[in-house]
Amino acid sequence: MTHADVQDWLSRYIAAWRSNDPAGIGQLFTDDAIYRYHPYGDDAVRGREAIVQAWLEEGDPPDSWEAEYAPFAVEGDRAVA
Repeated sequence: MTHADVQDWLSRYIAAWRSNDPAGIGQLFTDDAIYRYHPYGDDAVRGREAIVQAWLEEGDPPDSWEAEYAPFAVEGDRAVA
C-alpha cells in the first residue's frame, strides 16, 4: 500500500460520509471489517452491512461539513492519517 492508495481511500471515505450513499460506504470496507467511531470506549461495529447501517443511522446531512485527511505514515498494510 502506498501513500497514494491511502489518499484515494481517504478521499472516498470523505465522499461517502458526505453523500450518505450506501454503495459508496460499503465499497470502503471488507465483509469482515471492524469499525470504531472512537479509538476507546465505543463498541465496534462488525461487518460491512452493519457499518453501512450504522453510518446511515448516525449520518450527518449531506454536504453539511467539510474535512480533509492525508496519510502521515504508511508501512505495509497499515496507515496513519
